[in-house]
Amino acid sequence: MDAFMQSLQTTRDIKIVIDKETPQTFFVQQQLLESTSDYFVKALRNQHLGEKPEPGVLRFPEDRVSAWKLLLFWMYKHELPAEVYHHDLIPAVRAWALGDRLCIPEFQNHIMLVLIWSFRNKVARLRLIKMAVQCSPADSTMRKLMAEEIVADECNPHSKEELEELDGYNFLAQVIELQGGGAKECYHRGLDDDCDIEDFDELNEYMVGNGLAEPDKQTKILRGTEFDEASSA
Repeated sequence: MDAFMQSLQTTRDIKIVIDKETPQTFFVQQQLLESTSDYFVKALRNQHLGEKPEPGVLRFPEDRVSAWKLLLFWMYKHELPAEVYHHDLIPAVRAWALGDRLCIPEFQNHIMLVLIWSFRNKVARLRLIKMAVQCSPADSTMRKLMAEEIVADECNPHSKEELEELDGYNFLAQVIELQGGGAKECYHRGLDDDCDIEDFDELNEYMVGNGLAEPDKQTKILRGTEFDEASSA
């Protein structure tokens, strides 16, 4: 009881300011932030963000609000909103990159599951691929996913000029290597036709950190409330 009461006394809201052009402000419990990632522990301890550090304030002027909204929803709900399955996937890609920078692998894996589920019925558009390549590290699981999407889209092959736009990110060579290795026409990525987990190890190849630890639990991420709502939308 004493420890619990002490935690209430030490809990405070942290002001998070996103974007520079049209900034938006959110208030998040410090305890929640620090339990989500060591990044926040270090940031709040050192107050190293921003030109003029302010106690209790973290600023992310270069980030997009849409990516942070997904992160904050996930932090409180531990799931993603239903609309993420049907709206433009660029915020989801940016959210994956945000999770990478803030060292939140479980959040990244939730986002990756959304992308894999979405690509079962449609291929990634070039605009989405460009964004994913620009904001993800070389040899990352995001790059792997996008390279496969380019190679698998045989019905609408990308022109040489379009592919050259992806050069300079250490990505085009990955696509060429994949093409030369006899790429698949369709990537199931561990899911069956009903989007249930069929091959857990194959699905885990697209995850980061410790990957997906519990197959039954992760199945609910794909077939849980947010998935069912998205499917009926």
